[in-house]
Parts: sequence; C-alpha cells; structure tokens
Amino acid sequence: MGAGAVVQAWSCNSCWNQQWQAYGPLSGGAQALTTRRLDSDHRGHGFLSRKTDVSAQNACPYREKQDPPSPAPGPPANVEGHCATGGDYGYPVFWTQDDISKSPWGAYYKMVYGEMPVPTKDNPICVYMLFLLYKPLLGLAGVQLPQSVDTQCPTKAGTPFAKMSGFPATDWIWIYNPSLGRPVGDYVPKDTWVEIMHTAFTMDGSATWMYYTPGSGIYMWTGTTFAYDDHPDAVKDLLDGAACTDPPGQIGNNECQSNFESMYKAARDKGANTIQFKKHADMQCDEFNNNDQRNMAIEIVDLGGPGMTTCSGNSGTTRFRAGWQAKYECKCQNDQSSINCEGFALAR
Repeated sequence: MGAGAVVQAWSCNSCWNQQWQAYGPLSGGAQALTTRRLDSDHRGHGFLSRKTDVSAQNACPYREKQDPPSPAPGPPANVEGHCATGGDYGYPVFWTQDDISKSPWGAYYKMVYGEMPVPTKDNPICVYMLFLLYKPLLGLAGVQLPQSVDTQCPTKAGTPFAKMSGFPATDWIWIYNPSLGRPVGDYVPKDTWVEIMHTAFTMDGSATWMYYTPGSGIYMWTGTTFAYDDHPDAVKDLLDGAACTDPPGQIGNNECQSNFESMYKAARDKGANTIQFKKHADMQCDEFNNNDQRNMAIEIVDLGGPGMTTCSGNSGTTRFRAGWQAKYECKCQNDQSSINCEGFALAR
C-alpha cells in the first residue's frame, strides 16, 4: 500500500474562513462524523468556541457583506433599557465609552450589535441584564465570565448556565436572572422594541412564539400586547371562559395547543399585536434531565407571522430589527435553525 496524501496543518487565525460546523449521530452508531467550513450561506451558526487572540482578526481575509447594513429609515421610538438598580453579580457595569472600549466586553458587544455602544451616567450598560451570550464571540473577544457555566438548572442570580428550553444551539450561554422582565417590571412593555429569540417549531402555527432574550441583538415590536400569567389564563380570557385543551400525548402541562389558533384569532380581533406569558414553566435547563422544567423566561407570541419558519415568514428583509437600539433592518435566512439577522452576532 502506497503512502497517502501528506496531512496539512494550519494555525488558527480566528477569522471567518476557519469557522467550522460538525454533524454526526446523537448516539454511538457507525455513521461517520463529518465537518464542513461555514461558507457565506451558513456563517456563524454552530461553530465551536475557542480561546483566541482578538488582535488576529485584523489580518482576516476580506469577506463580502461582513459589515452591518445601513440603518433603517428613522430611529425606533422605544427600545427596552440595558440596566437596572441592584446587584451586578460579578458582571461589569459601564458608565462611559472609555470604560467599555477598554474592556473585552466592548469587543463582544460590537460583534453582537455591529457597533460599540456608548453608555452614559444616565444610561449605563449592565452586562448582568443580558440573558443570552454567544460562546464563540466571547472567545473571540477574550471575555472571561465571573464563574463557570452550570450544566444544571441555576438557582442563584448571575449564574451562567448551558441549556435553555429546546434550543438546538450548543454555542450559547445564558445568564440566570430571577427578574424575567428585566430591567424593570413583570412583563415587557407595550409599544417597545425588545430582544427575542425563536427557533422554527411546527406547533406554533400561524403565530410565532418567542422568548424575551436580552443580548440576542434581534428585536421585535411588542405593539399592543396582552399579558397573562400562563396559557390557560389567556384561553379563558380570550375564548369566553373556554378550558385549556391539548392533543393526546402532549408533553408538558398547560400548553393549550388545541386552543392556539382560536386564541390567536381572538387576540387579533381585539387589536393585539402580541401576547405574553410570565409564569409558563416548561423550559428545560438541565443538560442531563429534560424533566426538570422551570419558568426561566417570558414567552412572547408575535401574531404577525408563522412560527413554523425560522424568520416568521420568508427569508430576506423582515419586520424585525437588529443592532444596538434596534436601528438596523434585519435580513433573516430560513436555512438557519434560529432567527438571525445578517451582519450581526453569529450571522456576522
């Protein structure tokens, strides 16, 4: 048998052209594990975390469309805040542009939002207010978290944890904050741009179920919003006292899946743009026990499009926004597993 091809090796340059995605069986079968480089149609989704020197990015090869798009016409009216009184649990608080520009967090925020945010004494930036962190971007920015990531459901404020609900991504980290409506209030406010996350789900039907997710860099408009504690409360209120019902074999309690479309129509007929739930407790947060389900996030139902697709509609320019203070249009691609905006966060 003759010698094969010489194996070539390269040092890591921290650039877009060395981001990879791995596919393989969930169990130990005979199927081979394969990898492929993330090209422009798959950029930023699922690539592996690593510790890198962020300065290496200065020598990256040119990449088309890597800059954020131009701002959309006119600034958004209201955007949810980025700080609140109380403890910071080891996460930094930035009061000036000089503060954030000298911190690795400044580079992280720039990758997520497309620009370096400018905090002020009246409007500081509190990292603890973030819910979602992108692990690959933390590595690129050189950010060190104040404590290790918990693989089980967190109980203490400020704990970073690995799993949130059924999201397929393994390169996300979450920060536990018992105040689900952070920075203030029990629910997200009406007529406000708030950050969200969504993955395509057949059960959503003609509306899109989101989680309120500060730190995603992707925004939706709450508009006229109806707020409830749990799904049965909305069914009872919107459907004239109807009971919550589910199809046989439904996993989870109080889902009310059989009522979804009737609930959507009733809410639309009453002028609602969104419905939100503060106390629905079906979110998985333990990597080793899917039966441990808790109330970890506010659910927001966007009545403006179907949740059966990643982008809540067709690929391309959407009704969502991106970037710091929701100032950019969001161009989303349905071939990704979670809602995304071209040029921002893991779609940069």
